[in-house]
Amino acid sequence: MTELTGSVGSGGANAYHDVALVQAMLQAIKNDEGLRYYDSDYNGKVGPETNDAIVAFQREFDLFDIDYGHVTPGGETWRRM
Repeated sequence: MTELTGSVGSGGANAYHDVALVQAMLQAIKNDEGLRYYDSDYNGKVGPETNDAIVAFQREFDLFDIDYGHVTPGGETWRRM
């Protein structure tokens, strides 16, 4: 598995390769209804769709209060992904 090297999302470093990796993960992971968290092409840029997908994933797994809308290397959200 490729490693996340910096934070992604709200207030994150948002390096292109890290954002694309998180977007790809959120495309692969399905929610309770069988839908992707991120349903756009991954482009390496954080925008509203990426932020919304991160938050939706965190809310579903009770991680929002821990990671607050971003994914960090070694953080709970990243480990859960």
